[in-house]
Amino acid sequence: MAYFLQLERTTGGAIEPEANIVFDNEIRNSGEFSYDDTTGIITCNKTGDYIVNWFVVQQTGLSKTGGNFTLQTSFEDIVTSESGSSSHFKVAPTSGFAVISIADAGETIQLINPDTINRATLSGVTAVTAGLMIYGAGEQSLSSSGMQVQLDTPTILLDEAFVPFNDIITPSSSADISYDIATSTFTLKPGTYLVTWEVPVDGTDTKAFVNLSLFLDGIQKVQSFIPVSVGIVAGSSLVVVPVDDVTGEPSTLQLVNTTDDTISITGLANIVIVKTS
Repeated sequence: MAYFLQLERTTGGAIEPEANIVFDNEIRNSGEFSYDDTTGIITCNKTGDYIVNWFVVQQTGLSKTGGNFTLQTSFEDIVTSESGSSSHFKVAPTSGFAVISIADAGETIQLINPDTINRATLSGVTAVTAGLMIYGAGEQSLSSSGMQVQLDTPTILLDEAFVPFNDIITPSSSADISYDIATSTFTLKPGTYLVTWEVPVDGTDTKAFVNLSLFLDGIQKVQSFIPVSVGIVAGSSLVVVPVDDVTGEPSTLQLVNTTDDTISITGLANIVIVKTS
C-alpha cells in the first residue's frame, strides 16, 4: 500500500521571513497524513521513508538572490533534516525534491521561506502558486535503497567535468548505492534506479545553452538541456544496471557537463537516486 499527500496553493500573497507556506487545497490524502491549513504544517502519522516534491511560483522578492525555499521535518520542535531548493530568478518557479525518513509517528513537515530578513511574494496571476506532493511506498524502505546528495557551494565546472555534489543529505543504508565525494561518482549494484536531478546554472563562457548528461560506466545515457545559459537544468531517467558476469563489479554513475563549455553553478544542486527493483 502506498502513502501519499498532494497539496496546492491557489492564492498569491507574501511569505514572511522564516514563515511556512500555507497550502489552501488538499487534493489527495491516503489517510496517513494530517494537514493544518492554518499553519501549513503536515503531520506524518506513519513512520517510513518518503519522496517529497515541491514547487513555488514567485512574483518577486526583496533578496539579492533568486527564490529560496526549504523543506524541514521536525519532532518536538527539533529540526532533524533540511533540504533546500533555489532559483536564479525572482519571477519564476522554484522546485525541489528530497528523500526524508520519518522515524516517529507525529513528526511534522513544512515548506518555509528560510530568509531571515526578506519576504517572498508569490505570483498574483498563475492559477496555482505552490504545490507539494509526498509519496511513500508503504512498508518498503526508501532510505535503504535511496540517496539524496546536494552541491551547496558556487562552482565553476569545466567541460566534461562531473558535477561535484558535496553534501550527502540522505545516505543509503544499503550497499546498493554509494557515493564518493572525492571523485563525484555514484556506485550502483545491479537493479533499476530512478534518477532525478536539478542544477541551477548562472552562465557559460561562450555558449547560449547548457547541457548536462547522465553517464553510466562512462557511456552517455540521457541528456538534460536548457536553451539559455541561466536557469535550472532538470532531468530524470530510469537507469538499468545489468549484472556484470565478467568482473562482478558494480556500475559507476556521474552527472557530467556536456555543454562543450565551462559553466557556472550557483544555488543548490540536487540529485536523488532511488532503487525501484
